[in-house]
Amino acid sequence: MKNRNDLIADCSNFIESGSEGGAFVFIGVDRLRSINARLGYEYGNMVLKTLEASMLEIADPDSIYKMNSGDTYIIFIKDKVSSEEAKQVYYALREKIEEKCRQQNFASNFTISGGVTT
Repeated sequence: MKNRNDLIADCSNFIESGSEGGAFVFIGVDRLRSINARLGYEYGNMVLKTLEASMLEIADPDSIYKMNSGDTYIIFIKDKVSSEEAKQVYYALREKIEEKCRQQNFASNFTISGGVTT
């Protein structure tokens, strides 16, 4: 999965190419530190892997970036989209994540937060 430095380079290339539009979808796992403290890093990593698998089902793998914090991701939509279309990507992703978490029967209480900017 790409990282923060890849995101900076890809954004620079996008701007230099004269492309118009684009959007960012931000996704984060709230209380991941407390999950790691109470249930261990292995469990926290399982939560992150579930999140990543969900993103791969919704978004192009080349558009997903994992930030240095480890619990935050950005999806860079390079097409010209409205803010409503970008929000639909976020909602679809959140629904997929929640579905996978239910299937995994996660024992911890955490939430997924996010946002969109165009």
